[in-house]
Amino acid sequence: MKNRTPNILLSISILIFGVSFFLPSFECNSPMPGWECARICFMILFEDNSGSILWLAYHVAFNASNLFMAIVPALALFKRPRKYPIWLRVTQALLFIHVLSWIVVAPEKWPEGNILIGYYVWVLSMLGAFIGIQLKQNLKAAAS
Repeated sequence: MKNRTPNILLSISILIFGVSFFLPSFECNSPMPGWECARICFMILFEDNSGSILWLAYHVAFNASNLFMAIVPALALFKRPRKYPIWLRVTQALLFIHVLSWIVVAPEKWPEGNILIGYYVWVLSMLGAFIGIQLKQNLKAAAS
């Protein structure tokens, strides 16, 4: 059972990541589901962002987090690398910290807004994937 724990955790993380896109995630004027938040972050890439390169970069990182979360846990489940590269684990940790930053940034940028359950489910899915990959790496190292 111990060897299956990382795969179970990764599978659950992928599942709740998908569910998070249908849950209300942020409310300013009305509740927005996670997919709407992701769409807004993506559309910011195509807007005139002159003078706000940091704001653009902040949202690009959310796009990177979603893409990373959609691909890396699935690869970890189905592909059997001998070792997960350090850059992958560092990138995953940095993107997770970035995602957590929304708790501070959103109330400052939109004081009337509220972070809703979908955001927390999204964060939980990323944490689960991070832990699952770390556990899988530890099992591989112990088996060597």
